[in-house]
Amino acid sequence: MKIPIAKGSKRALLVEGGGMKGAFAGGALHSLHTIVSPKHFDLVVAVSSGACSAAYYVTMPEPVPEKSLKTLAIWYIELAGRKLISPFHTFFRKNFFRPRISCR
Repeated sequence: MKIPIAKGSKRALLVEGGGMKGAFAGGALHSLHTIVSPKHFDLVVAVSSGACSAAYYVTMPEPVPEKSLKTLAIWYIELAGRKLISPFHTFFRKNFFRPRISCR
């Protein structure tokens, strides 16, 4: 398979991931969004949990502070600690993973 050759000057944004490292990527993209529009990049590539943060970044063409802070809140409200995954969930619920997440 041949890799396509870019003609002219192109800009790419690479976003890391890997579990809770996506929280850092989310914060970095939130800050980046205040100074650089996603339209500035020709290509956005992200992996793992960074893909979720990158999806929010590229789908908000203009910075909306209230909406951005709401999407960041999922990292420290819903996913932090043992709220999402805990061995104790098996004693109180039927499954180990708690998929019910609210984005209020």
